[in-house]
Amino acid sequence: MGDGHDIAESLARALVATGVDILDISPASAAAPADRAAPFMALGVPVIAVGEMDRLARALEALAAGRASLIAVGRGLIADAEWPAKVQAGRLDEILVCTGCDECFGYLDRGEGVRCAVWDGPAQLIAG
Repeated sequence: MGDGHDIAESLARALVATGVDILDISPASAAAPADRAAPFMALGVPVIAVGEMDRLARALEALAAGRASLIAVGRGLIADAEWPAKVQAGRLDEILVCTGCDECFGYLDRGEGVRCAVWDGPAQLIAG
């Protein structure tokens, strides 16, 4: 696979054999959410999928299709720390969605704490 590692190219089998309890597989391709994580489900341990999983439809598709056991939201939680509570409460129209601009990581790389381009009002800072 040119854009990732499949089971044969990875250390996943060896890791599971030595007792690893869970695998975090990154990223997914543009074809389908968690498509690159799906083959790792055959190893018998839970698999975490990433890749715009803050878009609820992507997360639900990955889980419903059995391509992953769990999802990681990552940058989506920087954009909206209340994402899980809003999803659970059905307040989907209130979710601040990550734009994928990666400005948050730029601030971290400079040691400045985290800011997010989608926050409203004056720049908010989470201490780094």
